[in-house]
Amino acid sequence: MFVVFDTNVLVSYCIGGTHSTVVRILKSSFDVGCVNLFSDQTYLELFQVLHRQKFDKFISREIRIKILEELRLTSLFVEINETFTICRDEKDNKFLDVAWNGDAEFIITGDEDLLTLSPFQGIPILNPSQFYSILPCK
Repeated sequence: MFVVFDTNVLVSYCIGGTHSTVVRILKSSFDVGCVNLFSDQTYLELFQVLHRQKFDKFISREIRIKILEELRLTSLFVEINETFTICRDEKDNKFLDVAWNGDAEFIITGDEDLLTLSPFQGIPILNPSQFYSILPCK
């Protein structure tokens, strides 16, 4: 199952600690065979956000770098051939692009600008709790 996780979900995963709901959701999704999709642009955004100094108080830079490397190695990078410009927040269009070009089954986000577009081209856009509730193994 191909899934696009918005940057906000992945950042929450990285800084949330072991008891975070988002940590459980992502671990469960990977346990059931979900494959995270990135484009160069979405990965770069995550990379840049996680290198912000403000996250030093939550998790060490070294661990963030390890998480980024693990995500890079275990995710599928999608070539973007078709783009969209329908999101209220134009910087969020890149997640729609990845989902469409990568044949994603879901987009997972906490961003209302994306959630209001569900379904996008037949792809459900869910918040993390909604996604967790449909995972076969929790």
